[in-house]
Amino acid sequence: MMYEIQVRSKGFNSHYDITEQVVSVLPKLQTTEGLAKVFAVGSTIGLVSMRYEEGAVEDLLETLESISPKGRNYAHFRTSKDPNGFAHVWSSIMGSSILVPYRSSSLMVSNTHRIVLFDFDLQHSTRTIFVSN
Repeated sequence: MMYEIQVRSKGFNSHYDITEQVVSVLPKLQTTEGLAKVFAVGSTIGLVSMRYEEGAVEDLLETLESISPKGRNYAHFRTSKDPNGFAHVWSSIMGSSILVPYRSSSLMVSNTHRIVLFDFDLQHSTRTIFVSN
């Protein structure tokens, strides 16, 4: 079975702790332990497991900006007239899926680590995340 989570996102580098939504799905999975596959749909998003605190988020966003600055003249803009080329690059760097171990409907990760969705796009959007085992 696959389960769906919806997140109403503001875009513009917004970030959302979706850990509890993922945990709420675990009892519905067909096994009591394994790897939960968490996949976010989109080409301008990122999905990570991280220590979710202001400093770590700021460091991550600054690092992405240093690798692929927002103001660069991206080929994506020249071919599509869409000014979010950096968002596609950032998404490709971060990835849009993770595997998280679980047992007895609990994540087997540190309490300080959270599953975090980043949205780098230049508009509001409802983001869909799929969870399965």
